[in-house]
Amino acid sequence: MYILISRASLCILINILTVTDALEDPVAFHAIKGGKNDAYISFQAMVTNNKAKFNPLYGVFECEEPGLYLFIFSAMSKLESDLRISLRVNRVPVSTVFAGSKTSYNSASGSAILSLSVKDIVYLFVEKGEIYESNQVNRAYTSFSGVQLSKSKNGGFLSSLIGRDASAEFATNSSLNKSVIETDQNDRIFEHLKEMRKRLV
Repeated sequence: MYILISRASLCILINILTVTDALEDPVAFHAIKGGKNDAYISFQAMVTNNKAKFNPLYGVFECEEPGLYLFIFSAMSKLESDLRISLRVNRVPVSTVFAGSKTSYNSASGSAILSLSVKDIVYLFVEKGEIYESNQVNRAYTSFSGVQLSKSKNGGFLSSLIGRDASAEFATNSSLNKSVIETDQNDRIFEHLKEMRKRLV
């Protein structure tokens, strides 16, 4: 199985595992074989899923155990095409990568360490272009991974940014620079998830 990961992301993971006391049974997942679904990425296979609430249709991880998490993702652009993907928490972009080439395929990968609370959601959003995925069985150019580094009883994504607790679904902007944490009003992830829950009832 071929999985793309940047050298920088690998170094981050190694350093964190070296200095952090490993949890006995951390929440963790690793999804591969992505395809674009609207502006989101659906995944065909889960290589690892340990206690992770993961929606493969939209590639959404929902936090059920608050704590510090590491996320790593990678994707490849189509031939002679640009690709821009952001890692998002509750409609807020926290890491954006770009891949583009006029002569070949190109890959991009990124990572983020996030403090999450219950019901925070983390996912990938395709801001521009299309992703390329291999049709070979043992090869994957798109991947999304997450692992819990530590546990926490308070805090969370928004509180770590603006110093207060906030609901994931009803997150609002604060006096902090809005160019940093402004939610994307065109991101309809909560509406998509709500429709899915209705269909499952």
